[in-house]
Amino acid sequence: MPLQPIWQDLPFEFKRNVVKKLDCKSRISLQKCSKSDQYLVQSVPFFINSILLTISPDDVDQNIRSAKSELMIIEKPLSNSLYWKTDDHNVIIDTLKSLIMNPRANVEEMILNTKKNPAEFMKLILGKSNSLKFQVERLYWANSGKISKTTKEREDCLKFFNSFDTVKLKKLELKIPQKRLMEELMKTDQLKSAKQIFLKSQIENDQLDNVLHAKELRVHHFYEQGIMKHRFDIGDHTAEDGEALIIYLKIDRLSVIGAVCRVDHIHEDSRSIY
Repeated sequence: MPLQPIWQDLPFEFKRNVVKKLDCKSRISLQKCSKSDQYLVQSVPFFINSILLTISPDDVDQNIRSAKSELMIIEKPLSNSLYWKTDDHNVIIDTLKSLIMNPRANVEEMILNTKKNPAEFMKLILGKSNSLKFQVERLYWANSGKISKTTKEREDCLKFFNSFDTVKLKKLELKIPQKRLMEELMKTDQLKSAKQIFLKSQIENDQLDNVLHAKELRVHHFYEQGIMKHRFDIGDHTAEDGEALIIYLKIDRLSVIGAVCRVDHIHEDSRSIY
């Protein structure tokens, strides 16, 4: 009886076609087999619907069950999910690195919950990721409490945020109560390039310039009081028919909502903000 071909001897294109049919869990397992299999898996585009990551803080009693970090990956809407709950940050970081730091990955959304100060996680993931980028279209980042206690910890949070690919990242929703960190996040390329921005944080009114480019903008806890409407000319852009465009903002005590409007159709184009 002739010997059957083993996996390593199969043609590369044949193996790529096999990988295309694998689910997320199988891809993770195959990548661990060898460097050639890792290269094979990362050569094939794939889609992930949603990733939910909850990072436990450093300063907690590790005997408390809720102190464990959690990672959930939903490959397709309404499909079964992959789930990890562990005290070992490396398990979660290695999984993230193998998936959403793959340049061929397409992750629709990532929901990141950080509780208080996750400095150890930030330090570990930055040490392992090098220059790799998170390939995520929508990022929701909510933090409860003070996320960084030192300048170094704040810098690590910024480096982590900067690891999200600005080409892929289209929507941002941030709930960061720490004012100093939020001021630094407002200066990043991620904020400056996102098309949809939702901020549930306190910001100064002069920081609005960093987000006025967005097609959709909402800001809660804005410092300025009262109800106002503003329009800003967009000199370098026009509608398809050549009509001039403006940014129309409605600012009240709790929020800032904006829309890009044609200059002669403001009422029609701004309906979404009422």
